[in-house]
Amino acid sequence: MSAVLPEITNQKAEREWLYLIDRVGECRALEAIRHLGNRRPFPANIAKVLKIKFPQEDLLPYPPEQQQRNYDAGKAALNEIHKILKGGNL
Repeated sequence: MSAVLPEITNQKAEREWLYLIDRVGECRALEAIRHLGNRRPFPANIAKVLKIKFPQEDLLPYPPEQQQRNYDAGKAALNEIHKILKGGNL
């Protein structure tokens, strides 16, 4: 029996899949794929089976590597602001 996996076609779909995992757990989300019938296993179709509505896009979780990049960029920006406030160079 082959593995049943979600079809992730873009970053938004990846974030939707992460949201589903956060809400119901990976096992339940994967199990929902088996109930799709002839529909493709896109996160939006899986959410329908689970009766879950996605929040607006900016509230969907980011993958861990993107979270780290966002954190690093924010930290660098705050360090620059700190330098400016201390009288450092621009």
